[in-house]
Amino acid sequence: MQTKPFTYICRSVGSKGARLVAWYDKDYADRPAAIIISGAQFNVGDEVSMSFVTNPATAQEILGN
Repeated sequence: MQTKPFTYICRSVGSKGARLVAWYDKDYADRPAAIIISGAQFNVGDEVSMSFVTNPATAQEILGN
């Protein structure tokens, strides 16, 4: 399995959760432009690093064969 990290900025915090927004850069097709996370303890302006799966693990990798 391979992952790729992206940095998001917390733009707002409300009753539905924290809204994280990414910069529109060369990797815009590889990750969502914005994410809403419920129950997270973020403050406006926080930088959050998240990794997204770019190549899922194969059954062989999972089972270790």
